Order: sequence, then C-alpha cells, then structure tokens
Amino acid sequence: MKNELNQSNFKLAIISAVVAGSAGLSTAGYAGTDVTSTLSVGSSIATSCTVTTTAIAFGVYLPGADSNANGTVTANCTLASAVTIKLGQGASGNPGTGSTDAAPVRRMQGSIAGNFLGYTLSSVSPGGTVWGKTDDTDVGFNAVAGEDASNVKTVYGQIPAGQNGKAAGTYTDTIAVVLTY
Repeated sequence: MKNELNQSNFKLAIISAVVAGSAGLSTAGYAGTDVTSTLSVGSSIATSCTVTTTAIAFGVYLPGADSNANGTVTANCTLASAVTIKLGQGASGNPGTGSTDAAPVRRMQGSIAGNFLGYTLSSVSPGGTVWGKTDDTDVGFNAVAGEDASNVKTVYGQIPAGQNGKAAGTYTDTIAVVLTY
C-alpha cells in the first residue's frame, strides 16, 4: 500500500510538472512572435463655396440728385477656386421695358401698390457697367480659400435722379445672387 501511495504521489508530481511546464512554455513560446498589418488613413476635401451678402441701403431718396449706396457679395470657398458671381434682374421685375439678364432694368416695389423706383447695380462704380446674369455681365475672379478680403466684391447701387412724383413709403427689391465655381 505504501508503494501504491508513492506511485500516486509520483504520478501527481509528474502531471503537475507537465502542466506547470507547458503553461510556462506556452506563454514564453508566444511572447516573442510579432504579427503585422496596416492601417489605412485617408480623407478628402471637396471644393465647396458659400455666398453671403450685405444689403444696399439707399436711405431717403431725393429726386434732385443720384442716390448711391454700396453692398457686398462674398464668396467663401474651401479651396482656391475660379468663381463667377451673377446678379438677377430683381423680384419686382420690369415687364415691357426690354429688361434681360444681360441688361436688367431693375426697380424697387413701393409699399403702395403700383409705385416703383428704378435703380442700377454695378461692379465698377455707381451708375457704371450693369452687373447682370450672363457670362458677359458677371464678375469673375479667383477666390482664395477661406475667408479673405479679396473674396469680397462691392456692389455699387444707384437710384438715378429725376424720378419725380413717387408716393411716400418704403421701396424694396430682392436680387438673386448666383455663385458658380
């Protein structure tokens, strides 16, 4: 019986040594192995532009003299880009006068129906070359990426003198601004 007890202890000792040894070999065997792969990183930047404006506020119109005021159109682009800015004829329109996108005859609608006040918009000077909505009358330039002073274009407005007999009130119009890039 003593012999059997020693054999059981001996077997238990061998099994314990094998288990302990294989655990040690197992972690040591894998500890020095490197596995490599790659990680892709990427992005893209799309050319994108927005357009903002500041209003032209003429103030009180006196028919004895031209009334001049300026506004701005600003192009903000994610990348430097060639852009063009076109200005529509206006929401008040001027039917029967031959107004076109190339030669718009603009007018503001009075607060009293049927009253209109004519005006011009130019990229050069008050009363200068008309800023329109065609390739020949638009304003083109190379916009700098981001917000930059060179991306701000002045819109020169003028209400010509001599528009007598207009009713008192507020006169307004809205111009479509088209930025192409």
